[in-house]
Amino acid sequence: MEYRLSKRSNRLRRWTLRLRRWALRLRRWAIPPWQWSTRRQLSFLILLGSWALLGCGDAAPGPGETSPAGPTVSDSAGIRIVVNHEPQWRDDEGWEVDSDASLEIGGVEAPPEAHLVVAGPSRSLSDGRILTGDLRQRWVAIFGSDGGFQSRVGRSGEGPGELQSPSSWLVLGSDSLVFMDLGTGRLSFFGEDGTFLDLVRLEDPAGVPGLQLLGRAEDGRLAGRAARPGVSEPGTVGRDELELVMVDPASGGHMSVTTVPGTERFTIQRELGDGRQVRLYQPLPLGREGAVVFHGNRFFSGDGIPFQIRVHTVDGDRGEIWRVDEPPAALGRGRLGELRERINELTEDEGDVGFTAQGALELWDDAPLPSSLPAFGSLHVDALGYLWVGEYELLPQVRPPGRYSIFNPEGTMLGTVHLPEPLRITEVGYDFILGHTVDEMGVPVIRTYGLTR
Repeated sequence: MEYRLSKRSNRLRRWTLRLRRWALRLRRWAIPPWQWSTRRQLSFLILLGSWALLGCGDAAPGPGETSPAGPTVSDSAGIRIVVNHEPQWRDDEGWEVDSDASLEIGGVEAPPEAHLVVAGPSRSLSDGRILTGDLRQRWVAIFGSDGGFQSRVGRSGEGPGELQSPSSWLVLGSDSLVFMDLGTGRLSFFGEDGTFLDLVRLEDPAGVPGLQLLGRAEDGRLAGRAARPGVSEPGTVGRDELELVMVDPASGGHMSVTTVPGTERFTIQRELGDGRQVRLYQPLPLGREGAVVFHGNRFFSGDGIPFQIRVHTVDGDRGEIWRVDEPPAALGRGRLGELRERINELTEDEGDVGFTAQGALELWDDAPLPSSLPAFGSLHVDALGYLWVGEYELLPQVRPPGRYSIFNPEGTMLGTVHLPEPLRITEVGYDFILGHTVDEMGVPVIRTYGLTR
């Protein structure tokens, strides 16, 4: 017993001495810095600098990992060029999309007021309601946050508060709505409850054929794009021209910003039953699809060959080019045979996909097919200014992508987002994705998925 007590006493004594030493050190460090010795001040500055360097650096890669190579940024005649060599997200990073939809509008079992034939752009309102419409049936409606029908917007007609052929629409500040009506060549403004507010006729509507509204600039003007079909001789390939324009919502005046290439088309000539000849401008099989989107004060455009995004300001300046350093996918004879077989399988679809696939096969042997496949087929900009680049799909006119490459607002490629199903995105908020697809019967449906950044 005596031995054990003495041993315990020794342990207490050692711990007491340790505590005293630590107390002395703390008291010394409690001295104001200006009273420290020169040696101590120098040691502290070195330690502080080391902490700063560690804190400013990125997280160290794990065992066997290497940090992704950042993009190369250069300047050429005042144009900022960003060349991406690889994605910046590591395997354990990136954004996630929910596997199940949180909202659904349309589909084969939808009530008559929600039945879609050709879905128009869908937009969300601030309270979660959805503004959407049907381009073929020519109606626009507001649906609740649960997907239930609430009300139509505008009657069919040409008078004030009526819409004849709405082609695109936007949600402006305070949930006011603006519609581009190609049938009347005017802008119609409504409140968030569908109440008619005002209309403005476009100056020279023929000067902006097929005008589609893309967004609202910081100065209040509306950004849009007009499309002029590519005209060529039978048996040759032409190219649509997309004109980027700014529209004054108060006067209806518009100005051209610049033009970019659109869809590649193959011209064929057909004889009608009465003997007349007619020219048809069909999308070139495996051809390029020009895409344009808008956010803030910038237009983003591209066609997938090469993997390049052109950035224009509202003043027409071609300020930036974003590229991905990868060669186009070559189309040799074997690859073309595989793609033709895939398109042939799509002809079994009873909807627009089957109809478009059949048209592509009819042109296959006569049209000059491209030597490489586009790297992407669609573009979208989310609410935070990130660019979503949809992978190229066969028959991109009717088949949406299921995978998107993400670029930050400076042009750096971050990585890839996989969707639970192919989806033609119409809006990406901070925590949701809204877009169009088709159900198992080929009927258009609008779905919303949760997004975790």
